[in-house]
Amino acid sequence: NATGTYVGAYTNTEYNTPQPSQKLTISDMWGSELNGFTVICFTRPFNTGLFPIFANTSSGVIGAVGVNDVLSYHGSFRTDINNRIVVDFLNPNGSSISAMLYSQGYIFSQVLIPELLKVHWKPVSETNNILYLAVEGTTTGYVAFGWSPSGLMAPADSVIGWITSDGESFVGAFYHTSTTTPNPSTVLTINDTSVIEVNGVTIVYFSRPLNSGAFPIVSGYNGVIGAVGSDDKLRYHDSFRTEPSTKISIDFISGFSTSCVIMRETLRIAHGLLMFLSWAILIPFAVLFARFGRHLPESVWFRVHRITQAISFLIAVAALAIAITMVDGNHFRTAWHGQLGIAIMLLCFIQLLSGVFRPHKDISEKPTQNRIAFEYFHWWTGRVLVMLGVVNCFGGLLEIGGVWMTGGLVVLCAVVSVYLLSFVVLQVKAIKMGDPDVVPFLLFSYEPRYKVV
Repeated sequence: NATGTYVGAYTNTEYNTPQPSQKLTISDMWGSELNGFTVICFTRPFNTGLFPIFANTSSGVIGAVGVNDVLSYHGSFRTDINNRIVVDFLNPNGSSISAMLYSQGYIFSQVLIPELLKVHWKPVSETNNILYLAVEGTTTGYVAFGWSPSGLMAPADSVIGWITSDGESFVGAFYHTSTTTPNPSTVLTINDTSVIEVNGVTIVYFSRPLNSGAFPIVSGYNGVIGAVGSDDKLRYHDSFRTEPSTKISIDFISGFSTSCVIMRETLRIAHGLLMFLSWAILIPFAVLFARFGRHLPESVWFRVHRITQAISFLIAVAALAIAITMVDGNHFRTAWHGQLGIAIMLLCFIQLLSGVFRPHKDISEKPTQNRIAFEYFHWWTGRVLVMLGVVNCFGGLLEIGGVWMTGGLVVLCAVVSVYLLSFVVLQVKAIKMGDPDVVPFLLFSYEPRYKVV
């Protein structure tokens, strides 16, 4: 801070403020700040502290950052508690494979999935702007590495490679638009491709121009993702992928990397549940109630319809705000679920305005042409919105993937089935009763039966 630099050794015995360490000795401490980045440096003897550093042994490490220079709780800005990170400090090149890659010129590396996936790269030449990479995966199946600004599987560029059981190798460039099988990329150029397998480890080599792909490599940090497959079939990797709650970013020019824990998974769940509540539960209910509830006294249907739709709109707006916070702008330019969602919300806002500023009609008056036009627009826009909203709920579940997709599809199909069955039952009942406000489905009855205020 403004008064100087402080670096201290501490011991953590509980989940609260650590105490100054009596056993860990550090020296040569210094620190600096540059462009929002803080760097601290120090040395320590191997045999000091509660947890000495031993030869031929990987040490578990943790880290955190604070929002200010007061030693207070760091919140979620810490290493992911679900992923244990280990480092062999006495062998800076890590495993023998990492040492081999280091000797080949791949001097930079970053662990993507502890004990499963690691990316290595050579220093970038200032003359040709080509990046050479080697992706090391502990598997005899496929190895995947990609660039994703949001840290999510889609949208993203990726390179995937494997060796078949017949010994043939494959390396391809792909583009991800969803969490399903990616499509071959038409914009990402890769060269110098090869694959080798060594003692159950698959290494995929390739190079790429910095300015290639849907997401060119920029100066500074680039979001990356990775996964490994259990065999050489391009199919779902299950949980063997970079943690969705942790965004890993790499500066391929300088060799620095960073990772931060974010609330993405919680935000995705909140977004999905709120949109489900709005578009699969409340809005269809409000539409059905407006259609089949007009026999109730004192325009009960109208008040229920208006209040329910207003609440639904506010819930959808909250879910949209979560989505905007959760992903970057590329999502809305490349993922159809996001694009359709924006279109639905804009149309929903127009629908809301049309209801607020509608031409009123009195019980003693014949509907005007403006009123008739409003009813056609409002009724059919509402029907289209309900259908698009449900379709986009399905799209959101397909984008999430995993158990949430499976369980969500079952629940969503059940809800849609209940509403469709309810519509059929109520419509048949209305036809038998000869209700003039309900029987016309494609046309409208303009007989004044109520007064709208």
